[in-house]
Parts: sequence; structure tokens; C-alpha cells
Amino acid sequence: QTGLLAGDASSICGWGQYLWYDGTCFDDSSGSTPNKLRYPMAIAIDPQGGHLFVADGSDVTTNGAIRKIPLNATQDGWAYVDNILNIVTGVTTPRMIALSPDGIFALFNHGNSIKRVNLDESQIVSVVAGSSDASDSEGIGTNATFANPSGVAIANTSKWALIADTWNNRIRKLDLMTLQTTSIAGPGGQFVELNTDGVGTLAKLNQPHGIAVLPGSKFAVFADSGADSVRLLSIDSDRDFSFDSGFSTPACPVCPAGTHSKVRGSSCEPCEQNSYSPAGASECTQCPRGALCPNGIDCALRHANFSCTSDPNFRIRGQWTRSNATGLFELTSCEDGTERITAAEASDALQECRACNPDTHYILRPDVDPCIKCPRGLRCAGGSSRRSLAPEPVVPGSEWVKEEV
Repeated sequence: QTGLLAGDASSICGWGQYLWYDGTCFDDSSGSTPNKLRYPMAIAIDPQGGHLFVADGSDVTTNGAIRKIPLNATQDGWAYVDNILNIVTGVTTPRMIALSPDGIFALFNHGNSIKRVNLDESQIVSVVAGSSDASDSEGIGTNATFANPSGVAIANTSKWALIADTWNNRIRKLDLMTLQTTSIAGPGGQFVELNTDGVGTLAKLNQPHGIAVLPGSKFAVFADSGADSVRLLSIDSDRDFSFDSGFSTPACPVCPAGTHSKVRGSSCEPCEQNSYSPAGASECTQCPRGALCPNGIDCALRHANFSCTSDPNFRIRGQWTRSNATGLFELTSCEDGTERITAAEASDALQECRACNPDTHYILRPDVDPCIKCPRGLRCAGGSSRRSLAPEPVVPGSEWVKEEV
């Protein structure tokens, strides 16, 4: 069932006069002229569902408006609205409007520019992109240009928006933080192309109009009007779409150990010599101090058998085991005469088997105890053969017993 919600279908706006001759068409309900709409082109609803916002007067040069219509719910449905309010007047050919998901602001076109209006009591209006010129330049704010933009959608984060740049045959992305405009689909240029799928400018669009961002802001759909089709645009490279299986995550190759990739699907970059990574890592990890080769640069954990290319005969101390949770190496055991510095005690980068001073310290349990200073009455004999043994008494005949722990 279709019913009249707002406007007057029985008469042209201005009681038979065209809009550009009769400015009273856009009087609020307090005026003497009944509220009417003239060629409304686009509509948006606030998140609470209490009001509609209309891009009205799209067939006129300078006297269009952004209008607010309260929704009056009744037990029988919706009541006819006769109090249409103006939010912004003097708008040139308004063809599109979108509200931010939080309802704080709206975006609309003013000719070939994109404007923002705050929906609080201030109703502050500002230009966020474009100018009066019809062109297809990239840039920040008014340095970017559009040609007959006819569709807009705002991401669920309110940080960016997509714009159907109709005569340029492009979809443009507008960063609402920096006001940078970037083309993400379509070849550009005010000419007609057949609809062809592809990545970026390889996709050929034909006068795109209405556009919407899907939940999650990873995909958008838009009406490719000149091609008589609706197209799907992947904004996030982490997911693919097919009409057979729907949304899916592509099987990207896993970067091998010793490399990393910050963006899924991008090329694998090698780690610096003093760092390493497990397979599939998004970043490299600093080499632990105890795994550095003698040159202080090369990380032994990058190589088979923990060898060093700069010194093939050198072997790092201790036993290193890869964590099942993180894929990173942990120092799990140390040799006699050394104390184990763990990630829990310090950090991943400070793990090492630290040698005790054989002349002044001793250690009985390398994986548990720290290096212990020889107490008075004992001497540490020195030499690697005695590093893990109990010190010798200074006074012959005295007896020292290992404390049970």
C-alpha cells in the first residue's frame, strides 16, 4: 500500500508557478503558503527513525534545500506530515544526502561540491570537498573536483564516505578526517564506458548514482545507471565476493619465516638482520640479546641450527624453543655456569644465558637460580670446570652443606 506522506501531489509547488519564480515554496510550516516539495531526489532517515531528511528541488539552479520531515506514527500507521522544515536553503541542484550513523551530521551536494551540515541546533554548514568546477581532480578539500555527484554513503565509523561521481564515471572516497579525496573505482573522464569489472581504474563505470556502504564498511553497492546494473565494490582487500559462495576470505600465500607483510595479500618484506619472524608474521621481532651473533648484528634464530653466517663455528648458548602461541622463540634452558634471563623477568629482547663470574660467583641450578656471590669463608675456584660446583671452603676441615629448596 502506497500513501502520501508529505508534499502535495495535486499542485505544482508555488500554486502553479515554477520554483525559481516563487521562493515561498520553501517556507516553513509557520508561513502562509502550504508546505510543498519540488522534485525531491534523495532521502535519508535518522538513526532513531524520528525524522526524514530530503534533498529537495534538484531540478532548479540555486533554490534547492535540505528539508526535515518529522515522522508522525499512529496506531494505524503514519500520519500525513504538514510541517516540513528547512535545514539548509539556497542549495544548487541537491541530488544526494546521507546521515552519519550517529546522526550528528549529514553530507549533501551543492552543485559539484560536497557539504556537511551539523544536525544540532547550530546547523553549521561547511564545504568538505569540491568546488563549482566540474572536473575530476584529486586533492584535499576544495582542491578536489567532482562532476555531477549523485550519491553518497558514510561508513559506520563516520571517518570516511563514498561518493558516486556520476559524470566522471567514478567512485570517490572522501576521508572526513583529512578531507582527502581519492578515486577508488572507475576510469574517470566524462564519457560513456561499458560496464566492466576490475580493480581500481580498470573497472569501467557508466554514470553511477545511488550508493550504500554495507554493514562492516568492507563493501559497498551502487547503481551503475548507464549500464542498467547494480555493482558491488570491495573496499577491504581482506575479503572477496562471488555470487556462488558470497563473502569469503581469500587464500593469500603465507609469508615465510624471516619476512613480514603488514597488509594481507601484499608482498613479503625481509626482516632486518637484527630481527626475525615466524611464518605469516605481520611484523618482525627484535632478536633477543642471547641470540645475537658475535658481530652484534646477525640473529642466529633466523638460521638453521641457530648458526651464524658471520661466524659458522659459533653457537649461541642455551636451548631455544618456539612458542605455540606466538611463534616466537623462548629461552627454556641454560648451560652450567650461566643464569637464565627470561622474557618474564625482563623482555623478549633481553633473553640470554648470562655467564657468572667464576672468580666471585657460583650457581648450582642454572635454570632456576641467579648467579650467587661466594659468601665469606668460601672461595670460587674459577675456571669453567668449577662454575657449577659448590665453592671450596677457605678453612680446611670446615663443612658446607647445600641448602634444600
